[in-house]
Amino acid sequence: MVKRVTVHNCQTQAHDPRVTVVMPVYNCERFVAEAIESILSQTLADFEFIIIDDGSTDHSVEIIESYRDSRISLIRNGANLGLSESLNKGFGLARGEYVARMDSDDVSLPERLTRQVAFMEAHAEIGICGTWVEIIGEPAGHVWRYPTAPDVINCMHLFGPALAHPSVMMRREMLAKFGTLYDTSFKRAQDFELWVRASEYTSLANIGEVQLHYRRHDQQVVHKEEQLVFAGKVRLLQLYKLGIIPSPEEFKIHQSISQWRFEVDRGFLENTEKWFSKLIDTNKRVKVFSETTFSEVLCDRWFEVCDALTELGPWTLKKFFLSPLSCKVKLSWRRRVAFFLNCLLFRRRG
Repeated sequence: MVKRVTVHNCQTQAHDPRVTVVMPVYNCERFVAEAIESILSQTLADFEFIIIDDGSTDHSVEIIESYRDSRISLIRNGANLGLSESLNKGFGLARGEYVARMDSDDVSLPERLTRQVAFMEAHAEIGICGTWVEIIGEPAGHVWRYPTAPDVINCMHLFGPALAHPSVMMRREMLAKFGTLYDTSFKRAQDFELWVRASEYTSLANIGEVQLHYRRHDQQVVHKEEQLVFAGKVRLLQLYKLGIIPSPEEFKIHQSISQWRFEVDRGFLENTEKWFSKLIDTNKRVKVFSETTFSEVLCDRWFEVCDALTELGPWTLKKFFLSPLSCKVKLSWRRRVAFFLNCLLFRRRG
């Protein structure tokens, strides 16, 4: 049985809040105070803040309990259950019309909840809304500009998640369609799996502005190979939806492209062109994704692969301009000139 404790105030709110913010915490004493304060200082004040301590062994709980705000409810797992189970527990307790994610080492900008609620109110068809995020910590300053249009997001999910997990807000009424929200069999890529599954029921979008600071730091545990495996399972589901059962060689190419792990090899680029052409031709036939958007997304990714392989010299340049995939690539003249010059410069170095 879940015990719900309101920090320093046992009185419950007289009405259901507009928003529920759910934040799991595990051994994050260095950053959790800043994360909490970024939520408590939101311009939208009508929210409840469910914090799930996932078996922390540091001073995280003491820091959480030091805040005297009746909107905070602390849930203690007692043992480390993991992100998926903690989130399922928090979302199950949510009373708000909208449910927002938050991570204990990130910082929400003051207008975040206000902007997302306004967006959801204006777009009834959107069930999940993310935002752009800016990196803080090391390295800092980079902005992740996720696609904003639902059709583009759906197509981008062929390669990887197109929403920043800690930035999202969902409609609580939509959660009932899922039963258990997060698939606990996914140790990694839980969000990616959820976005793809949710796209069968609702539309996903991003607000094209930074509303979250995403922190990179030395305490983050990176499981790159494990992440690749679980994300690969989600990509396979997308390919199966197209009716494609990829060969081991095709799936290796797809995984490499999705992870931006390009081989500096002519064969790799030729196989990428064949694979993308197969995907586009198949979608034209089965019409799973918007035909125009799907072609544009794959053609843009085709350019990114070519642009990463300019050290193959003029051969890459010729391959790009002769490929049917290149006709739908939208490039500024500056980008085209840079690509052209980079191919020539690598020829000179060789």
